[in-house]
Amino acid sequence: MDQYIELDSERAVAVMAAQMGQPPEGHSFGVTPAGDGVLWSGVCVDDAGRPEPGGAWLIGPDERVWTVSSNPGIHDYDLGVELLEAAYRSGLSNYLDPAKFGERLTQLTQRRLDDARAFLRDLRAGSLRDRADRRLP
Repeated sequence: MDQYIELDSERAVAVMAAQMGQPPEGHSFGVTPAGDGVLWSGVCVDDAGRPEPGGAWLIGPDERVWTVSSNPGIHDYDLGVELLEAAYRSGLSNYLDPAKFGERLTQLTQRRLDDARAFLRDLRAGSLRDRADRRLP
């Protein structure tokens, strides 16, 4: 990670503005550290500090900006942070395309959601019980 620029919050906001243009009138970009501090999480906020719907951006130490949907049915935000941190810490982030990252995060999120539904289905069916009668009461 030594080859990367150490971002502070002001620099992270400047990176967002350079990538996406200035926010609409009455809005600004807000950033907070994400995960273990490798990334910044950025959002567009209104004058009251409320995030605008639509998504967040993760800003890497190389000043690349990664889009993450705010809809948990599309992207698992925490998983996105975990994956990008792993890519940066391993030195492999240069090989990652932002569009491909978004596609893979969508796929992995969908798998997690499908697994959670399968777990509940199995629980309802009684296959996760230790008793002989596996039907729900």
